[in-house]
Amino acid sequence: MQGVGSEYSVTARAPAGARQLERGSEHLARAQMTRVGLAKALSELKLAKLLKSQPWGLVCDAPFRALLDEWGIDQARLLSAEDLDSNLNGSSLPKFAIVCTEKPEGPFQHRLRVRDVPSLGLFSQLIPKLAAGLPPRYHPRPDQVVKLEYAIMCLPRCGSTLVSRELRQAGAGDPVEHFRGYVQDLLREREVSRFDFPRWWDFVRSGHNIDGVFGTKIIYDFWKMAEHFMKDDEIEVIHQFIKTVPVIYIERPDKYAQAVSDVVARQTGVWHLWTEQMKGEYAGKLKGLDGDLQNAVTIYNKFRLHERELAKLLKASASKVIKIEYEDLIADPKATIARVVGELGLDVPPDYMSSPLSLQPTTSEAHRILRDRLKEELR
Repeated sequence: MQGVGSEYSVTARAPAGARQLERGSEHLARAQMTRVGLAKALSELKLAKLLKSQPWGLVCDAPFRALLDEWGIDQARLLSAEDLDSNLNGSSLPKFAIVCTEKPEGPFQHRLRVRDVPSLGLFSQLIPKLAAGLPPRYHPRPDQVVKLEYAIMCLPRCGSTLVSRELRQAGAGDPVEHFRGYVQDLLREREVSRFDFPRWWDFVRSGHNIDGVFGTKIIYDFWKMAEHFMKDDEIEVIHQFIKTVPVIYIERPDKYAQAVSDVVARQTGVWHLWTEQMKGEYAGKLKGLDGDLQNAVTIYNKFRLHERELAKLLKASASKVIKIEYEDLIADPKATIARVVGELGLDVPPDYMSSPLSLQPTTSEAHRILRDRLKEELR
């Protein structure tokens, strides 16, 4: 799912000065974002569901009271930020609180701490942890051992989810996708989010370390969207990471098929077939494809450009690249993953090769027909 305003860019990255001018123009063109507006926009983080499900006290100002009421949260749990000291003088203090205010959260957290009430700031602490895929009260372990870190880098629709799930099954960490649309939203609106990118990245690396192995998946399109709003030193954090870890690069040379796969996924709403049982419903949705190739042409051109950019980035920055060809992956996924695990320096579990495949392929005759039509269209 993409974040707010996260349309794909098909242009190369502009120089730093030009990017600053672009950002300034964008900021002037947009209405002033508020923290309430941004909290609503970050729907993929499921803030409303989380805050409703927990018994935490919620310190909020008037704008957030209206939002929490809209989300159906019990008003009895709310503590007025404007009159917090009086609220805290009551006999029943919350055991834990979240500070939800347009103003800086720190002073309110200090007043809670004086009353021995632990808390998290919504934007300074809770949202960064959720955006890192971590539980709200996560704390890094000081004794954590790091044996291996690696990244998967690729474009959309080239089997990266299959690779991620199979690597997890093979005991090579849990390389999920961390650069999602909401990270771009937090970067773009950092005047209100105060998003600390290096701290978020530290959360990601420590919080997803499994038995000493950390893996991440970076889909280049999402990276492009986030990079547009990042400072040069923040971009360098990721470039330095790529320089020091193995990068699993998945390439799908058939860009016609890749573009069609993207278009079909958008039209059907089916990005992955998690189970065999989903195939019947998916087949019905394939019959409803409109056959319009205009979007496919746009996506094809974008994919060709982005593949060149990604290959150039890896050639310039990556110290070790483990290449996966899409066709090899589809032909023999278990053997492909076993090879990759070995190149990462890990042992393949004895039962891995006989374990069930974690994902079903979505390709179909409808895909093939559209792929051939697109190729003919672009001749």
